[in-house]
Amino acid sequence: MYADDDNDSYHEATEGRDGIRDDNRTATGTVKSYRKTPFASKYTSRATLNRGENAFSPVVPIDPRQAIEDEHRLLLHELFARLITDPQMGLSHVQATANLELHGPNDIGTILEVPAWVRFSKSLFGGSSIILWMGVVLSFANYSIEVGKQEYPPVENVVLGVALLIVISITGILSFIQETKSASLIRHREAVMPETSKVIREGEEQEVASDELVIGDIILLGIGERIPADCRVLESNSFMVDNASLTGESEPLERDIHCTNDDLLLTKNMIFRNTYAVQGNCKAVVIRTGLNTIVGRMTEMTAANPKEATLISRELASFIHLATGVGIYMGVFFFIISFLLGYFWIDSILFLIGIIVANVPEGLLAVVTISLSVTAKRLMRRNCIVKNLETIETLGATSIILCDKTGTLTRNMATVAHVWFDNEIGEVDTGTDDRPAVSFDLQSSAWKNMARIAVLCNRAEFVGAGGDDREVLGTAIDSALLRNIEAVEGQSGTFRSLHPKVCEIPFNPIIKFQLSIHECHDYQQKGYLVTLVGDPEAILNRCSSAYVNGQERSIGDDYIAAFRYACTELGGLGERLVALADSRLSPQKYPPGFAFDSNNINFPLTGFRLIGIMSLIDPPRASVPDSIAKCQAAGIKVIMMTGDHPSTAKAIAKSVGILSLDQDPLEKNTLMNNSESCLITGEEMQEMSPEELENALMHHHEIILAGLSSEQKLDVVEACQRLGAIVAVTGDGVNDAAALRKADVGIAMGPGGTDIAKDAADVILMDNNFSSIVIAIEEGRIMFDNLRKMFFYTLASNMGELVPFVMFLFAQIPLPLGVLAVLCIDLGTDLLPGISLAFEEEETMYEAMKRGPRNPISDGIVTETMIFTSYGHVGLIQGAAGLFTYCVIMAENGFWPSNLVGIRTEWDSRAINDLKDTYGQEWTYEDRKNLEYSCHAGVFFSIVAMQWITLIISRTRKLSIFQRGMGNWVANFSIFFETCLAFLLIYMPGLNQGLQLQYLFPLSWFPPLPFLIILFVYEEMKKAYVRKHANTWIEHETCI
Repeated sequence: MYADDDNDSYHEATEGRDGIRDDNRTATGTVKSYRKTPFASKYTSRATLNRGENAFSPVVPIDPRQAIEDEHRLLLHELFARLITDPQMGLSHVQATANLELHGPNDIGTILEVPAWVRFSKSLFGGSSIILWMGVVLSFANYSIEVGKQEYPPVENVVLGVALLIVISITGILSFIQETKSASLIRHREAVMPETSKVIREGEEQEVASDELVIGDIILLGIGERIPADCRVLESNSFMVDNASLTGESEPLERDIHCTNDDLLLTKNMIFRNTYAVQGNCKAVVIRTGLNTIVGRMTEMTAANPKEATLISRELASFIHLATGVGIYMGVFFFIISFLLGYFWIDSILFLIGIIVANVPEGLLAVVTISLSVTAKRLMRRNCIVKNLETIETLGATSIILCDKTGTLTRNMATVAHVWFDNEIGEVDTGTDDRPAVSFDLQSSAWKNMARIAVLCNRAEFVGAGGDDREVLGTAIDSALLRNIEAVEGQSGTFRSLHPKVCEIPFNPIIKFQLSIHECHDYQQKGYLVTLVGDPEAILNRCSSAYVNGQERSIGDDYIAAFRYACTELGGLGERLVALADSRLSPQKYPPGFAFDSNNINFPLTGFRLIGIMSLIDPPRASVPDSIAKCQAAGIKVIMMTGDHPSTAKAIAKSVGILSLDQDPLEKNTLMNNSESCLITGEEMQEMSPEELENALMHHHEIILAGLSSEQKLDVVEACQRLGAIVAVTGDGVNDAAALRKADVGIAMGPGGTDIAKDAADVILMDNNFSSIVIAIEEGRIMFDNLRKMFFYTLASNMGELVPFVMFLFAQIPLPLGVLAVLCIDLGTDLLPGISLAFEEEETMYEAMKRGPRNPISDGIVTETMIFTSYGHVGLIQGAAGLFTYCVIMAENGFWPSNLVGIRTEWDSRAINDLKDTYGQEWTYEDRKNLEYSCHAGVFFSIVAMQWITLIISRTRKLSIFQRGMGNWVANFSIFFETCLAFLLIYMPGLNQGLQLQYLFPLSWFPPLPFLIILFVYEEMKKAYVRKHANTWIEHETCI
């Protein structure tokens, strides 16, 4: 499987032996003096620092916010004096407790979280719930006026007010529970493995919770651990960190004890919270915790940037203003009319309140909240956790996606993509780690030698049980090489055990290579095996020969030219290159048991044999290109915004479809030229004015933004919003948090994402996949279409409820429909049918992602067309059906329509018990009220029946219901449910009387039937015309 070649003396080992571990070099800061500096003494007047077992006495800790940020420049003994700690003994328990009490826990996770009571208050009083609160106030106000006017005031207004309070409470609690459930799920995933840190306190190593770390703690860090606080390095054993979550730069960085830069973020002796250790180990001292860390300050900066209101909240607020304005206008109008008609002023005020209440769609908030919850649960099953329900609709309106590269477009896992040996470039399938396909000869001796070097000169390790998806601890390069060889050749662990490592030089950015020395089965005769991996030019300079086509030959100009050509070709693809070489040490000069020393090098670092090159790339996810194409077809501009190198960004952009394969993006100095694509780096953006940035974003369809800082990402978001775009931003690092919070929709990565990014975001992807974003956008668009259908359905019954009241006022007829019956419609029979529209699929397949993003200004949820259609078309037919049913029931009982006009005062008078009907029959007050309640029941049922058809016609915009079918089982059930509920309210003894409804004879069910048929036929004919004649006046003015 690995190298086994007699010609070059490299044989596969057949027997193993215990490896000899080398002593790796360390660097320590030895404390020579414990004198206190003037700075330290200023804050530690009671402090004493002694050596020995009881090192510390009670002290007064300093406040890090008062300290100058020069911890990385201080001499170690000065730093220890300032922090009142000891590198060997650590803090005492007393000192640690005092520091914890002074500075608080090492936690920043809650600064961006909205307190629970605020979220609950928003659920109860925010958004469209103001409509319901207005209904509550007016209901109780109505009752209060009636109390002062009548001896026996009707209680229906009190019942209405109480019912509305119940509805507000239920919908508010539902919304709060859904948001809390999403946040709890995220926190639960994070709390499965609580973080701890290894510290030295009172001279002993111990584990403490990371949020209990304090300033002055001495901590021990190893590979794979997340840095829990800002620290200064005291000892380093080949220690390297990944600062990608902080800076966006994915290249591992070396850390040691030396101050190499005045800039705190650039010096090598500082490590920061939320970054990761990817190689080696170190000892460090904590200098800042919690909100005083670099991450904490960025969190505070993010929190200071308020989150904009969502689209749906703004549109609901607009609708509230519209509904309130219309209600008040109509109320004032009818108040004046009633006053002019001779009504007493108190009666006129009652009319005003009644008209306003009649315009309030009480059930709308419940329908919207529950429907958003349904979609949120559907998205949760697709790995999208929605923290704010209102964000779902905003996703559907997204017009620009500013997408991070690493982990979203790509797999966030470096993978071997190409190899170069025997003067040929071979390709490796990056789509899978399970036996990837290759385009080269796996039996080639050169490949076998490359495989051996890649496995042995490698510090990465598999974690956990066997399997292709095992986690690997190590640097990105080491992990990629190990995964590749394990997938292609297998048994890497066994091969390592048969080739014990006796010495190594870890990778160092200065020397640009890593080296390891191993025993082979024949090392006693042919010498130790030395393997070398590193930067291609650095490796080339250390090699004297090359292995080509099974033969070793000296390196000449032709080989160097071929080598550099391969580097240029592979580097142009945005791939990272490593060269691999090996050599054998003379067994006479380096006999078995030789003591190799990596600190004082006692073996050659030149004269190697160059085998070839491996190139690595973080490959795009397999589903991303199709998802990008779907976004582009939907009119969404996808812009790559990353902190990575421009060449890498450009290569990935081309591979996923953000950048056309035949397009080379323009540089900044030519951005004004006509071109489809452009590439802007962070350095170039610093020189651009806001107008230039906006111009580039507006006039180029394909855009790559590479090497951007967190401030620049925020500038890009703001520039897009100034252009009127609805912006979605993806990210997972601290440097993304401000942009995530500023965006209309912030989308954070779940696995591997930082807490601050998750707290700043509105949506969290638990699979870190761009395709999930596209799914969420599609669901958002479908949700918007369904919200329109819900609003149309809910508003359609308003006119049917309003017409009886208007006739009651102007014609002075007995009240056709009571307030409690209206409540039964809005909060009873209409609720489930309205919610059922949330389960509607697209009207035609892929329709949602074939049209461009909507304009939030001109294309809102509630439009003039919807108002005109729901009130002027469907509503009037419903009103006519209700009024016709009322007249039929009255006529059946002796009151012809001509006799009803003008009898309201006599009808409602308790003193009159001999009111005559058309046939001369006398009616008592109680009999009249029973008849009136029968009319309430008849009109109530007629509206319910008309809503059957309204629900059916609401399901489609253009398609016939016969084309659409009745596949929405929730809608089908809701028709059955509302019918049963209506019968229950009408015929259940006791309940009907409390709701002012009376028994109906079966014949009274049928008066609305003609209007049912008229409405259905009218809508089907209109849709047939619209399908045949597109973009006509009828479509624009009558199709919602």
